[in-house]
Amino acid sequence: CKAMQSKFPGQKGAALVRFQTPEEAAWVVTNLNGNIAEGLTEPVRVKFASRGGGKGGGKGEGFGGGYGEGKGGASSYGSGDGKGEGKGKGKSKSSKEGGKGHTLPRTRLSAEKFTGTVAAWKGKYGWIQPAEEVQHEKAAKHQGRLFVSKDDLEGGAEELAPGTAVEFHIWEDSSGLGAEEVVQS
Repeated sequence: CKAMQSKFPGQKGAALVRFQTPEEAAWVVTNLNGNIAEGLTEPVRVKFASRGGGKGGGKGEGFGGGYGEGKGGASSYGSGDGKGEGKGKGKSKSSKEGGKGHTLPRTRLSAEKFTGTVAAWKGKYGWIQPAEEVQHEKAAKHQGRLFVSKDDLEGGAEELAPGTAVEFHIWEDSSGLGAEEVVQS
């Protein structure tokens, strides 16, 4: 999610959100558009993003880039094809916390370290595929993978190559599960 602040007093805010599937995005547009969300006084406007046209002209990933408007700092949801919407590099981000997921309060779940393999690395964060199934209600999120930030890496590492074997502790926050104290094994 990318929340866009109002530039002038009284102006409505907006947000771009990317979804995993077009069905999720369509459900949100159908069920949220025109409704008054809790804490708001006006209906939220939700629609699919326009194709192309963003100043960035870059390519995003997945389904998203849609926007909605609301007052009082509320985020709204929408969808599109994730290509060329918005400003900057044209990428749409996917996070209910607006890219701040790595700073949410965490609760450690593991007493002993787990093992796994780095599934992907995206610059400042990545995903780890645990070697064994994690028994937790949020384990199915993110295709069973665990989020890892470069801040969670030990031993001075700044990144991890996909396929690297790692050991880590598992934590939980409101967005899912992640790995901390990550070391190459």
